[in-house]
Amino acid sequence: MVSNFTQGVTATVAQVTVETLVSGSIEVGEDQIIQFIDPLLGFEHCTSFVLYQTKPGPLFWLQSCEDKQVSFALLTPFDVGLDPDYPINASDLAELGASDVDKVTVYTMVTLADDPKQTVTNLRAPILVAGNKAMQLVFDDESLDLRFPLVSLVPGYK
Repeated sequence: MVSNFTQGVTATVAQVTVETLVSGSIEVGEDQIIQFIDPLLGFEHCTSFVLYQTKPGPLFWLQSCEDKQVSFALLTPFDVGLDPDYPINASDLAELGASDVDKVTVYTMVTLADDPKQTVTNLRAPILVAGNKAMQLVFDDESLDLRFPLVSLVPGYK
């Protein structure tokens, strides 16, 4: 159990063990579990996830709490200089329980490859997280690349 102190009040947060694909067993506070409003496409059996990092930077892991084999690499695109124009509307914010877009963190899924030149991120289907709620939006906008090569973000790398 971990205690959080908020304005002089002690709240106890239960710890949960999550089996991860990348990092083995990790302990997280129950309050760190993210619930997807609708399951990710193709992963209807998974709605509870934990978002964590193995080292500081713009890359994260989204690990299912229900299925150890369901784990995704995520990128915070704005932190690496990408600026996709996502039309996040008021109903999306309401579903997430967010008062405005500044309360939402945007992630894109990364497809990792042995050859770094083949590692890409999907800018067309971002994941939005606000507090403990998440959703994936899928846009038809062809200006948003389905397989944006991350190597293009590294100056001089060919």
